[in-house]
Amino acid sequence: MKKELLVPVAFVAFAIIATALLSGDTPGVILASKVQSEVPTVNIPRKLRQDNWLRPGTQDDGSCCHASLISLLRWQGQDKLADQWRRSHSGGEVTVTMANAMDRAGIPYAWCQNGDERFLEWAIRTRRGACIQYRDSPDSKCYHMVNVVHLTDKWVGILDNNDVRKYKWMDRAGFVRNWQTSMGWAFTPVFSPAAPLPPTSRRDRT
Repeated sequence: MKKELLVPVAFVAFAIIATALLSGDTPGVILASKVQSEVPTVNIPRKLRQDNWLRPGTQDDGSCCHASLISLLRWQGQDKLADQWRRSHSGGEVTVTMANAMDRAGIPYAWCQNGDERFLEWAIRTRRGACIQYRDSPDSKCYHMVNVVHLTDKWVGILDNNDVRKYKWMDRAGFVRNWQTSMGWAFTPVFSPAAPLPPTSRRDRT
């Protein structure tokens, strides 16, 4: 008789717990469906963001490629390597010279030079971020490198080393067209990114 009562009692207990979980009323329980994703995905703290700087002795030779790389190195836990890079590199770079510099430094990296959006999607999905080259307008002859830190169907989140105080948000379709007509160059170091912030702390990064 006792054995027959165990099933209904267990079933009722399970039903009560399941109802509480689904309603979100159970103390200390946070359902994954109720926790919003961190925005941006690559939410680099302000103190880790590297400002652009001029090559010593020049007035217009910026270091946007290096600044973008340094921000991602710090984000991926490579502070000493980032500081060393800041001390030893400056000025503009092109694809070959940047690749050679990372090879000499022994930095593992992933690379794209054909404007394939899947590379950006992978970089954001793995929370590594990406360094990408683009132009302010299709007619501009001035190329600039920034960090892609977020990607949705409609929007792209950008960290621009010319102003690291806040993120910029751009229409994805327009941004991708710009990137693809600017050689479609993107890369990222391949180390381990920082863990996501808990929901209550996400306001700390802007």
